[in-house]
Amino acid sequence: MNNELIVAQEKLLEAFPENERKIKIYLDALDTLGLTKQLSTRQIYHFLRICFEYKLDPLKKEIYCIPFRNKQGGTDISIVISYMEYLKSAEKNEKYQVPSVRVIDKDADGNPLKLADWYCEFKGKRKGDDDYFTRIFKMKEWNKGNGEWANKPDFMLCKVAMKNGLAWMYPELGGYISAEETVITNEGVVKDIYKDENVKEIKASSPKQELFV
Repeated sequence: MNNELIVAQEKLLEAFPENERKIKIYLDALDTLGLTKQLSTRQIYHFLRICFEYKLDPLKKEIYCIPFRNKQGGTDISIVISYMEYLKSAEKNEKYQVPSVRVIDKDADGNPLKLADWYCEFKGKRKGDDDYFTRIFKMKEWNKGNGEWANKPDFMLCKVAMKNGLAWMYPELGGYISAEETVITNEGVVKDIYKDENVKEIKASSPKQELFV
């Protein structure tokens, strides 16, 4: 175990002594995947801290750590939580009812819209409430144009709508959104993802890193 991992392990054990076994497993996985060569001690600590605070398992793909290049050429990371975790958490609420999401890709006359003009409607109602929660998510505001966005833009937009719509309906999911709306710099500084001026996402250097990214 290199010095970065030793320091991260010590800090995590201080904060989460009850998770000693998982800490070792996660750190070993990060090391095996080569991510410790990209991430700093502070980034490793903050990522795993979020895992433990929200009881999310990266090995089960409940939460992801995505490295990307910032404008200065350094490596920052963003946090992505599986939309299935939003669903499972929402389902625990006694007022939960299944919401609907639908992508609109045609105009009122049935003519195909340009991809940038697609939008997704989230609609849901909690048990006992009279009013529906309705929210629109526009493709041009969310489409990153890479990865799964390039291959399955409609599916990705539905995921965005479901995650954010559920968090809107059920405030207890707000912590998930807060975790995902941050980037963690190499120095361990946490920034708001919408105010950060990073320029491009980088893919993992090895396919084996898909476990965490």
